[in-house]
Amino acid sequence: MLPLAHAGHVLVDLPIFLGPVAVLAAWLAFMRRRDARMDACEQAEGEHEPPCQRGGVPGGV
Repeated sequence: MLPLAHAGHVLVDLPIFLGPVAVLAAWLAFMRRRDARMDACEQAEGEHEPPCQRGGVPGGV
């Protein structure tokens, strides 16, 4: 017989604990992607290419 007595607790606990973890992971991924774009933009400006035109980037609109 399978031990299913506590399956309900797992189904309740997963969203409670994984929700904040998922939000933090998404925030970290967003920040890494934004920083990588900003670094690429700064390097492109040094190579006489047109400046980046995205919001939030130094020199951008």
